[in-house]
Amino acid sequence: MVVGSINWGGLMMKKRMHIAGFVCLLCVLLCACGKTGTAAEGQLNKITADDLTDAQKEYLSEQYGLSDDALAYISKETINYYLLGTGLELYNKTKGVEVNGTEYTIDDDFTLPVSTSEKLITIEEAISIRMKEDGMRLQDFTGYKFTTQAEGTDSWTFFLPVDGYNDTYVRFRIIADNREITLKTPHLFYSTTMQTGYTFSILYDRPDFYKFVEDGKYSSENLFYAGIIYGTVTNESLVIKVMNSCKETKFWNSGYKIYKGNGDREEIVCEGKITAENKVKQEGETFSIEPVLFPKQLGKGYYTINIGDGFLVETFEIK
Repeated sequence: MVVGSINWGGLMMKKRMHIAGFVCLLCVLLCACGKTGTAAEGQLNKITADDLTDAQKEYLSEQYGLSDDALAYISKETINYYLLGTGLELYNKTKGVEVNGTEYTIDDDFTLPVSTSEKLITIEEAISIRMKEDGMRLQDFTGYKFTTQAEGTDSWTFFLPVDGYNDTYVRFRIIADNREITLKTPHLFYSTTMQTGYTFSILYDRPDFYKFVEDGKYSSENLFYAGIIYGTVTNESLVIKVMNSCKETKFWNSGYKIYKGNGDREEIVCEGKITAENKVKQEGETFSIEPVLFPKQLGKGYYTINIGDGFLVETFEIK
């Protein structure tokens, strides 16, 4: 197991990629050391354990070993990152489908469907279905080409080949107890064997997936990039992940500018620095979670952020 250290305010850690059909997990050694914080002026947007519910504190403790005292060193945005997909988020609440899947009841006893279509699902269609949250149903997927693998007498794994990508599937599991159905959250799955491979969250790991397949490489090695993390955008902040899977240390500039619209107009809305330092060191085989706190609240609409003079250029929406 690869272990690393956290820089509180932002979040830096060693990464590893789980295979054998599990979502990518990140293992860390917790330590309150490193840079003084992040934000436009290099300060933390803090909350305390008293601001969290018992359920939130229990989850953070059980899953990440975070004590009440440790929470004092972490930004609000980073805590929310830990809670993404659980239904326990501090803001931009979800139904908890990413972690728990969804359950529903059908009218008749379950019958395993048989694939009759040659239509391949697209990434965009998979995202649209996943965005339904607890409204997802098995029939959302059965209009596409699929295969199944039995995982027992009442559980099956579905594989839907993704259009335009080699050996890439939308994969999920169905558990049927007569009329009671549990649909485990679908993910993107790359595998040449249908057994072991790389798994990506359809919502939260899209930047990682697109880099993984870029130029037909299908590799997580020697990559250095950043992306906005889904579900973290508010009118006051967003969170980016900076990934360095190279062995050597990389550097990036934390200065940013935010433009109105899709970035084709030079209308700067605000600018600042993500961290107190201009030049940020990203050690090899680590990633960092970096909150970007806007110097002012932004109105509804589309914006484009440019970090480090082109290191990350991405459009986001404030709803």
